[in-house]
Amino acid sequence: MGNVRYHTRLRCAYALYSHGELERALQHWLDALTAPETVAEFYAIIWPSGFNIELDSEKKVIPTGYKLRSYPEKWFGFLSKLVLRGVTLKRTAAAVVSYFQTMRNWLLAHSFDPISNEYGAVKCCRLVLVDTMLAAARLQCAPPRLQDTISLLRDPAQSCDLESLATLMAAGGPTYVEPLLWLYRSKHAHKRALTLIMDMCNWQENSRWNCTQGWRWKARYLRWLWFSRKPTLVSMVREHVASVFYQAPALGLAIFTGADMSGKKDDVDSDQPPHTSSRGMATLGIAAWMKKLDLKGGSFNAAKDVQSSLHYVGSPLQCSKGCAVPEQVGQFPLHSGASVACAYLEHVIYAGEEPAILHMELATTLLDQVKLFAAVDPVMVHLYRTRLRNFLRYSDKYECNFLLSRLPGGFLHEKALILSQLAAHSAVLDVYALKLSDDNLAEIYSSTIWLAAKNMPQIVKSDEVESALDIYVRLARRYASRAHTGKCLQPLEHAVDVIRRNFRRIHPLNAIECCPENVSMTLCSNLVKDLLHFTESERRAAIVKRNLLRVQYADLKHEGTQRQLIRYYKLLSVPRLEALGKILRSLQPVVLEEFREGIHCCHVACVGYLFESHLVLQFHVTNKPNGQRIKSVHVHAKSLGNVEDYIHDGEVMLKLLTCNSTGHCYVLFRRLPTRKTANSLACKLRFSVTTDIGDLRVPTEQLQEISLKDIDVQFSPPTNYT
Repeated sequence: MGNVRYHTRLRCAYALYSHGELERALQHWLDALTAPETVAEFYAIIWPSGFNIELDSEKKVIPTGYKLRSYPEKWFGFLSKLVLRGVTLKRTAAAVVSYFQTMRNWLLAHSFDPISNEYGAVKCCRLVLVDTMLAAARLQCAPPRLQDTISLLRDPAQSCDLESLATLMAAGGPTYVEPLLWLYRSKHAHKRALTLIMDMCNWQENSRWNCTQGWRWKARYLRWLWFSRKPTLVSMVREHVASVFYQAPALGLAIFTGADMSGKKDDVDSDQPPHTSSRGMATLGIAAWMKKLDLKGGSFNAAKDVQSSLHYVGSPLQCSKGCAVPEQVGQFPLHSGASVACAYLEHVIYAGEEPAILHMELATTLLDQVKLFAAVDPVMVHLYRTRLRNFLRYSDKYECNFLLSRLPGGFLHEKALILSQLAAHSAVLDVYALKLSDDNLAEIYSSTIWLAAKNMPQIVKSDEVESALDIYVRLARRYASRAHTGKCLQPLEHAVDVIRRNFRRIHPLNAIECCPENVSMTLCSNLVKDLLHFTESERRAAIVKRNLLRVQYADLKHEGTQRQLIRYYKLLSVPRLEALGKILRSLQPVVLEEFREGIHCCHVACVGYLFESHLVLQFHVTNKPNGQRIKSVHVHAKSLGNVEDYIHDGEVMLKLLTCNSTGHCYVLFRRLPTRKTANSLACKLRFSVTTDIGDLRVPTEQLQEISLKDIDVQFSPPTNYT
């Protein structure tokens, strides 16, 4: 019945095709799962020129076995092949897209036997046919389905034919450039893709792809090759990247950094790689190569036009790991190879690159550029100095003494940042408070250093940390010393004010000691008054805190006492132990046995109690959650010394211990008054387990024994119980 329905659908499809019902014919072919090569030969106008594929007709996936003469409708279909043009061609192409998309999904979903690989060759050939016809039909729709075609070409499972589709797309001109690039990329025809992109760069501005878009596409393609990690592709990048730097330095830099290269709204960069810095060449080698770039003859003069984003980059530093917030930096012009190297090194360092040689390379390059523009361009000097200061704030892997020796004399802020790495706090305050007279920088630095020292763990605190905690005292003294320089109005008021605003960070005695000698009585009295108020409030807060801690201590002590009483009441509730009298001492709990896999075992802990004439060992025995019920649980204890210090005086056995429960058993020793109160005992846990033995399943008790750890019994002289 199914075979008849199949042949009926085929005949209907051929009949509909011969009468011009092309879309309905495709639906019948689709319902019958007709072989795609059978359908494709009826739509030769969509078939790409130059595409030729052969299939083994005896290994088709769908049922076959018919001959051409069995279907007269097929003869009529071949004889009445229609010439499709205009709207009819576009509608037919859309129907063909639906058919081949469904067939593609069906072929990918029906896998074959991986052992025999039956029909594997036919499936592969059919995928080539289906994918090629699908791409060609999408390009011939109205309007062309470019994004769907690109999605197909980006699919790793696609098997489109390179040459036939390349010919079809090349004939379409600039409209089909993007899918053609993806076709070349998917087939690893990278040289042809780069040649096509270079042709795009030479097209007229009024075309779909202007020169700028061409360079952006080339940069994206080279970026993908660079981040592919393949040596052959990386070498291809080295051959073509210099031209990108010459025309658009920002795009050339993005090839190595992985930055976004989006242009207009319809030119979105959807192929961004992970932001990893080093690929192919060593990072330092890339920076050295960039410094040799000669960009003077490039198109940098056009930086002020609408394409200025191709010649400027922003700062990759979003926030520093240190205390100070980085300074805002404007767009950085890539005017030379050294500027490109600076931007690249900033990217890799702020992304987390650790080698100190990279940090030193960036610092020295920035310093060289500052000196180069010192007498030529103050704006460029400001840009480079700002980036240098941000780097000095962020990094701690540069050689401080070397950079100090290379700094020009007027670079006071940079000098202070380097001195801060050496923990020379007094020298830093001298620069900020006295030489630069910048109170904001001085107080930000003081707050940063004080917080870092305060949050330092107590075990690692040193004299250097204690010195950092007194940084506000040093700051106040620097403010007061400005009275002799005349650079600041009311320097004493500034010194007193910084003390008043930071009472919580200055010891009261240090606050008084750091007051200037020639301070007026009014300032001094107001400062002392504020200090007294602050000290009094701190004293009251300390009293409240102390009382709260005392209450908390009393609660904890009461809770501990209650737990001890409960434990001792349970101990003395045992009839055999009730007559022993008062407990004098107790030992800390000791774990003698842990749960072990594969064998029947219990968790055993021991606590020792010392009475006037006896020593009692209490054993806490916990049975496994999935263990068996055990009976007659007791511990055999024996002294390990040559002379026994304790005489065994009885035991209290645990009769029954179920699964996942805890019970107690006891061992009593009588103390000899002439003996010492320290000894070691060897212990063994003994119990019986009930098992069923034999065919009759008769319950039988088996005695088992587990050796425990030795117990060291050491008590201080029995005076008062605690």
